[in-house]
Amino acid sequence: RRTDHDRYHRYFSPFRDETNASFRIYENTNRWYDFGTGESGGVIDLVTRLKGCSKSQAFDFLATITPSFVTPLPAPATQSAGRDARGAVVIERMKPSFTNRSLVEYIASRGIPRGVIERYCFEAAFRLRSNRMSTYFAIAFKNDSEGFEIRNPYFKGCFGCKDITTVRINHDSRLSEQCCVFEGFFDFLSYMTAAFLMDSNLCQSSKCDCLVLNSVGMADTAIAKLKPYQTVHCYLDNDTAGRLATQKFAESLNVTDESARYSQFNDVNEYLCSALYPP
Repeated sequence: RRTDHDRYHRYFSPFRDETNASFRIYENTNRWYDFGTGESGGVIDLVTRLKGCSKSQAFDFLATITPSFVTPLPAPATQSAGRDARGAVVIERMKPSFTNRSLVEYIASRGIPRGVIERYCFEAAFRLRSNRMSTYFAIAFKNDSEGFEIRNPYFKGCFGCKDITTVRINHDSRLSEQCCVFEGFFDFLSYMTAAFLMDSNLCQSSKCDCLVLNSVGMADTAIAKLKPYQTVHCYLDNDTAGRLATQKFAESLNVTDESARYSQFNDVNEYLCSALYPP
């Protein structure tokens, strides 16, 4: 059904018995509104209400009923110990499941469900050369040169060669017509979470390839990879570095600056966290 503002569907409220359908779900925003109580929210809010669970548990539940909404990156060529190019970090082991409690809490605080993080990232146990006695845990995100961006609440670095990360939507590695560009992997993971939640305010209406810079300093490297695309959607930070990188891409590519979609926030992850955990 169409209104002046949006398309919506009417249902009987799942929270109580009623004879008139007063529960609406809006297509464009994928949000619901209960006219009987004045309450509203998104998909996660609805699941937490219906199942009486936390938002993190709601994410896990949704991932089990729609397991194929993302395409996993290939597993690392080796999961044994290794050293980065400068010898600053020694990776002891890497695994696709996340079990370290502090790391799991950190991931949840960034609004990323386990179903997304475990399709694209690995849990890494590592040591610092300056402190060989202690083992630390971090998220490891693979790049195109078989290196890894590693991140936890207190440490941000790179294991191996620094490079961009490309993610294809086609299993046969054919390029899509469009590509979304992100500065860091948390923004990429946030976008994939928002796509899972059908957030049309943030996401493109069709599936796109994705490219993660892993640093705005990799913009020149990314340009060659982006030239085959008909349209490049830039989801970079709303700061000076992000704007300059977007301008650089626009000089040689057909670019759409998507930063207006999250103009009140510094980046895509801040937007996601605000949508999931409003003040």
